[in-house]
Amino acid sequence: MTGHEQWDGNQSAADIIEAVERKQRKWKIGCLALVGGTVGLFVIAFIGSQNENAEWLAARPSSSTEGQWSQKREMCERIALGPSECAQRPDREVTRLSNEALARELAELCQDNDPSRPKIEAEQRVLATLRAPSSADFVGSSTRTEQNGCVWTVTGEVDAQNAFGAQIRSRYRVKLRRTGRDSWLPMEIRVD
Repeated sequence: MTGHEQWDGNQSAADIIEAVERKQRKWKIGCLALVGGTVGLFVIAFIGSQNENAEWLAARPSSSTEGQWSQKREMCERIALGPSECAQRPDREVTRLSNEALARELAELCQDNDPSRPKIEAEQRVLATLRAPSSADFVGSSTRTEQNGCVWTVTGEVDAQNAFGAQIRSRYRVKLRRTGRDSWLPMEIRVD
């Protein structure tokens, strides 16, 4: 009797028990295989990361502290240097190459002149200053880029309730510096 057959009354109790036990064994084996495979993947990933860490630890020069080596490793990974090559390169060279890579990344980000990103960020900053942010309605905002390309100034008007519940229109000016793909540093937030 398999797991999909119906009992028709002709099977003995022993046949039925044997079929149920056979099905349970299949389930247990399947579950063990699934759990074993998942655990195996985690073990492989863990061992891989441990091997990578061991390579970096082995390459650490005796003159470097753990903190210094950690910083240098981060910079070397940014410029795609492996552990042994990283250890051989002078700290100043690695720092210079890493800073150049960061500058290129930031320059690429600053070339992105899509005004919707800083506008959304500026509106979020303005909302945080309002007494009733849920009542806010942004009207007529304009976005422009300042000279260096990484600083955005967003100006506009917002209608929102004041402390007395009256809807009033205020002008706002938000100056933001782009510091990463999705990170902005507010330099000025003014709501009049």
